[in-house]
Amino acid sequence: MQRRRGRIPAAPSYDHEAVLARLTRILDPYVERHGLGLVIRARALFRVGKQVELEPDLMVRQPHPGPTRSDYWIIDPETQSIDAIRPDQGDIVATDTLTWAPAGANELLTIEVAKLFD
Repeated sequence: MQRRRGRIPAAPSYDHEAVLARLTRILDPYVERHGLGLVIRARALFRVGKQVELEPDLMVRQPHPGPTRSDYWIIDPETQSIDAIRPDQGDIVATDTLTWAPAGANELLTIEVAKLFD
């Protein structure tokens, strides 16, 4: 089984937590406005499919009529990037902008990644 973890130490730094707080400020109103579920600061191990375990910084858990869907976000202060693990759309690593198009939203969310690290 493959395991993917954020590249942060067990006790995240202030800078890491500041980026996480800024990202949460952006995601939370968007998720609420579109009825996409909850933004969760997830400090737990999750199984994505049968072969990958993941330890994200943030998770957006979307309720659906069928199975629940989650997108996972990992912040990397070292490379000033965000890994977005999106089971239905493929994973991306963003250093400039991150565009998120979750199921159920009628507009894209574009995040200027570099500004999160200022």
